[in-house]
Amino acid sequence: MSENKKYILILKAIHDDKRLEYIVSRKLFDLWPETPFAQWKSRVSKGETIILMRAENIIEFDRVMREMQELHAPLEIVDQKNIGGASVF
Repeated sequence: MSENKKYILILKAIHDDKRLEYIVSRKLFDLWPETPFAQWKSRVSKGETIILMRAENIIEFDRVMREMQELHAPLEIVDQKNIGGASVF
């Protein structure tokens, strides 16, 4: 039985660049307005690794990746693994 591979698009921590933190937070708010800007800003400023999307096909990340890469946001695609039934990366 083959298992479908799943991927996660993550925003890595931004260090020592307050301007980039603000611009990335604004873009995240534009992409996902259901989350308040202040919450995005807080998470980015703390240097959290933020899961942006999960998908079975990397192509689904295309639009978000292009928009974030225009800002020079540090992105990474990782394989999702299941440990004890929980999805982790």
